[in-house]
Amino acid sequence: MKDIFIPTKNYKKMQELCDDLLNSAMGVDLGMVTGRAGRGKTRSAHRIFTQDRQTIYILYREGWTLNQLLREIAFHLSGMRPHYRQQCEDVIRTELDAERRMIMVDEADRAPIRVLNGLRNIHDECRIPILLIGEEDLPRKMAAERRLSSRVRAHVQYEPISQADVSVFYVQSLGAEINPEQARKLTRHSGGDFRSVLLDAQKADKLMKINSLKQITDAIVDQICRNGIRR
Repeated sequence: MKDIFIPTKNYKKMQELCDDLLNSAMGVDLGMVTGRAGRGKTRSAHRIFTQDRQTIYILYREGWTLNQLLREIAFHLSGMRPHYRQQCEDVIRTELDAERRMIMVDEADRAPIRVLNGLRNIHDECRIPILLIGEEDLPRKMAAERRLSSRVRAHVQYEPISQADVSVFYVQSLGAEINPEQARKLTRHSGGDFRSVLLDAQKADKLMKINSLKQITDAIVDQICRNGIRR
């Protein structure tokens, strides 16, 4: 099985939002990407980060203070981790004055309001885009403070993965086509999550090898889907 990336409908919407934020400075340059775990948000963010040097990617860690987050941003911009907050802010400001970049913060739904407001300060002072990525609780947190929600230019919600995306993934990762009915069953079994599609494809790959098959049969699909919809 090949480790491949397919540009799903969700990914394309996220890419369009990033392009819009980077290519036009309006002073309202916060973006949000949300959806339940497993929909492919982090995988999409990694792809954009590796393809576009104008972006930096930060995975927010549970319990981080604002200073710890600023230290990580400074490191990704300059290679330095200053100890004091003012030093971090000075490094961030200097680097972003030299080159416009977009800061992507994943699992931002775990960040307290104080940290989110710290990111807002960077957005305001440096006039750069910030993309907040998280699960369903993030919009509620942002809506709690008008100073945050009013700066959100656009919000992309990751929807359940489509049947077309599942079909393309099987062809490109396994080199095996699936018919529309098989794709429908596998999409339904995934519960709409890309992570589940990946796990099911790995299982299909093993079953094909065990049975010396080059195509995915109805029996393989039925065996994969035997335990019902993934939750």
